[in-house]
Amino acid sequence: MTELRGCSGADGCPAGEAAQQLAETRTAAESLGLPIPDSSHAVSVSLPRWADNVGYEEGELRVTSQMQCGYPRFFLHPRVRELFDAAAARSERSAKSEDYTAFVFPSRKVAIRCAGFVSATRGRTPTLEAFGRTGLWAVCLPREDSPAAMSFWQHSGEIVTSRMAEAALSDPERPLLGQDTRAENEPEAGSLTDTLTRRLGEWIQIEPDNIWLYPSGMAAVAAAHRAIMQLRPGIRTVQLGFPYVDILKVQQHFGAGVCFLPRGDAADMAELERRLREGRVSAVFCEIPGNPLLTCPDLPALSALCRAATVPLIVDDTLGALFNTSLHQWADVLVTSLTKYFSGYGDVMAGALTVNPASPLADAMRDAVGRTTENLLFAEDARVLERNSRDAPERIRQINATAEALCDWLRTRQEVESVAFPKFSTAENFAVCRRESGGYGGLFSLLLTEASNRTPRFYDALDVCRGPNLGTNFTLCCPYTLLAHYGELEFAEERGVSRWLLRFSVGLESFDWLKERFERAFAASAS
Repeated sequence: MTELRGCSGADGCPAGEAAQQLAETRTAAESLGLPIPDSSHAVSVSLPRWADNVGYEEGELRVTSQMQCGYPRFFLHPRVRELFDAAAARSERSAKSEDYTAFVFPSRKVAIRCAGFVSATRGRTPTLEAFGRTGLWAVCLPREDSPAAMSFWQHSGEIVTSRMAEAALSDPERPLLGQDTRAENEPEAGSLTDTLTRRLGEWIQIEPDNIWLYPSGMAAVAAAHRAIMQLRPGIRTVQLGFPYVDILKVQQHFGAGVCFLPRGDAADMAELERRLREGRVSAVFCEIPGNPLLTCPDLPALSALCRAATVPLIVDDTLGALFNTSLHQWADVLVTSLTKYFSGYGDVMAGALTVNPASPLADAMRDAVGRTTENLLFAEDARVLERNSRDAPERIRQINATAEALCDWLRTRQEVESVAFPKFSTAENFAVCRRESGGYGGLFSLLLTEASNRTPRFYDALDVCRGPNLGTNFTLCCPYTLLAHYGELEFAEERGVSRWLLRFSVGLESFDWLKERFERAFAASAS
């Protein structure tokens, strides 16, 4: 297969052709459980039928036994499972009883946080054991407490990646973290961390010494939340707007709790203003734009409220896709999943936290973040991330153009009830944040007419890659609400997120190629 790399335009784009070839190998029912892309470190998995998504959530053996991988915070990679088993075998408690197991984390501090979470949740304190000299630490606990440890793994994002697990298994006596190396072909550029922070800083127009890197985007969110809990202990945060699931979970399960204002409308803004006046807010979290509804709050008004109360505004700008938004005037902290558009290739996890140096709270936030942050980005993951991100500007320009054309066309289709996309969803609020040269990003959500009847048939017939993740060079579709909120569908629907919502991340395939596949799926959904 042609590599998913290198693109200067839609027609004849090698990476676009490779994305189309990848889709052709992941559309049949037989592709269930295959990695997307075709990599041993892929962070998405093929779930090609609606019933496969339900089966995954229900734990059906038909589905789970076929899965070679999954999104790493939700599904343990085979090498990570092997590492957990190896840690359990080394543990004295686990060796004495099959009722004990182990979770492995990238540092002792992270393991302590997990143990504290499990203890608070289950009433029993796990034991901690070093995994050789790697710097990794195992949390050893009864198997019946594993769901609590898995919740911490998922929500915190402070994970051991598949590459890190491979290295630890191959040599448990070799230290893994803090081993920074130089970027390929750039000996003058310094370490990989320096190269990555400098590149990201250039693209988001902030000096790199204000940027910290993490093993996942959620780890960056959790780090921001920890910093807030240090600065303002015992005071709840506010989540404005319906966010990606684990941004809310971090605030619900770690720290003092959260006031959730899901609509982000005028009434929610009034409630936020009241709480700020009463001094009952430690920080405000929001997304620009939101996932999955692609809405934006009135950011200038929101920032003015927060700054009047000296309360940090923390913005997840992942869906701004690096080049589409400019948030310096308003955000105090940015959190970004580098797994998505920055990488683009779907084979590495990473995240970033950026303190806005122009913020009146910059010094306090830098100090708090610096005190709670370790360098947990594994060098081999950083190397892949550096290589992947080199062509991000070209990739994102094409993704912007294709997604906008596709959404404009979808709005003309009689089968479509609504298209959620920043160009249409609270457009005036997004326009304030949008760069003059920016687009609308590659993510949109679709709701069909007669949704309960049409949507499963449409999904099954749509010949693009289907699985979790976004921001990749290849188009991805998933039944977002099923995967993110299966155990709380009514909760999501009461807040405007339909169980029939389909979320799309547009890749480098051509508009005509995508349009043809949508047309075929529309036809199949009517039969």
